[in-house]
Amino acid sequence: MSNPTVRQVAFYWRDKKAITANKVSIVFTMNREPLWGQEGIMAWSRGHAILKITASGFTPVGGSYTSDDIEMILNHEDIPVSFVLGGKFYREKGAVNELKFDSDSEKGTTVEEVQISCRRPKIAG
Repeated sequence: MSNPTVRQVAFYWRDKKAITANKVSIVFTMNREPLWGQEGIMAWSRGHAILKITASGFTPVGGSYTSDDIEMILNHEDIPVSFVLGGKFYREKGAVNELKFDSDSEKGTTVEEVQISCRRPKIAG
């Protein structure tokens, strides 16, 4: 058996590849709850699937995928986000829940992290 090819998640912010994102975490939450009866769990509810994305990376002096759009984020505008995972393209508009910047003068870096929540994404491919 040959070794599998592993690729990083391609993350897009407002239809532009977020090249400054060096770490992306994707979580699908199903929000299903048990429906209890006298004999125990009888069935599971059909919750609404939610996509949660956390992306982090360095902030270049010239700006980044989040610092360029900080006004949109502060105005609570939805941001179109998409990513490629397992050969499939996922796309949806998301609400930014949290945006964080950390600066380290010793290392000479500024790192940012954005957390986004979306409804169930559209999938193509």
